[in-house]
Amino acid sequence: MRPFDWRTRGRRVGLGGFVAVLALVAGAISCTPRPVNDERPLVRIGFTRYLTMGPMFIAQAEGYFDELGINVELIPIRSSAVSIPALSQGRLDVLPGPMSPSLFNAIHRGAPIRLVSDKGSYTLDSCSHKAFVVSNDIASQGAKTLPKRSSFGREPFSEFGVERALARFGFTMDDVEASHIPMSARYDAVRTGRIDGAILNEPFTSRFRLEGGEIWIELNDLLRDHQYSVFAFGPRLLSEDPGLGEKVAVALLRGVRRFNEGATPNNVAVMADALGWEAEMLARACWPPMRHDGLINDQSIEEFQTWALEHGSLDAVIPVEDYWDPRFIEHARRVLDAKP
Repeated sequence: MRPFDWRTRGRRVGLGGFVAVLALVAGAISCTPRPVNDERPLVRIGFTRYLTMGPMFIAQAEGYFDELGINVELIPIRSSAVSIPALSQGRLDVLPGPMSPSLFNAIHRGAPIRLVSDKGSYTLDSCSHKAFVVSNDIASQGAKTLPKRSSFGREPFSEFGVERALARFGFTMDDVEASHIPMSARYDAVRTGRIDGAILNEPFTSRFRLEGGEIWIELNDLLRDHQYSVFAFGPRLLSEDPGLGEKVAVALLRGVRRFNEGATPNNVAVMADALGWEAEMLARACWPPMRHDGLINDQSIEEFQTWALEHGSLDAVIPVEDYWDPRFIEHARRVLDAKP
């Protein structure tokens, strides 16, 4: 397994200093005009509206891409069925997101895609940023009561976690009536008892806990050390212009390291503007740490692949040298660690 580096921890701050910073950063993100004849190379990066997408938003807002002569377009992505072909065909250059059998199947079938750095792993050294929560009714019946009507994400890694959560108490996926609804609706449904349980991400996990909700299982504990999200590059950055890929990796790792500072006023301002979430909610959330060195945990990836193969969603378990290209993160570390 490649080594961990948790030198940076997320931290929370008070709300008093947010107003001025929010105004400044929102203006920097939303109101800065782009040159009409911008000759810088355009790099297309996919995103979804999750807190863990913070490194890209921060890198853009702080000018990390600009400093390296890169023009970035952030493109919303809906599903792996669309985004992985887009990455393979060069319509996206960078795909950040969860581990998925589709990603490994594409690589196994010859797609010019490689994982290049970490974008999220579970660790007990941080606050809990993802959890299986239950309604008050289920909580009142004791920890071993099955949350039969549960909701979680459609992505396979979510099911990977749910299976392990259920197994902790002797249940299987066949015992639950699963639904897949958006995170905010999922939060409301479990708080009001319309469903029995749900997998929540930040900032909803912290909000649920602050309002007295019951945590059934902490995913940080259940899936400790597991890689759950990565940055992947497509053919343009991998082989057509690897020099550009190195620059992108530098900006992204800088974004990761700034994100790892947690809920600072500036970080909260950037993310509130980018995601359209309340600054107060973000300031109180657990900011899931990412690896300071950008390395991945290939042992946990092999475990996930084995699970996916057993469930019939993976062609074959592929070795780390076939899906991981360390050139870019190694370059980024050399550049950033050499700075005073």
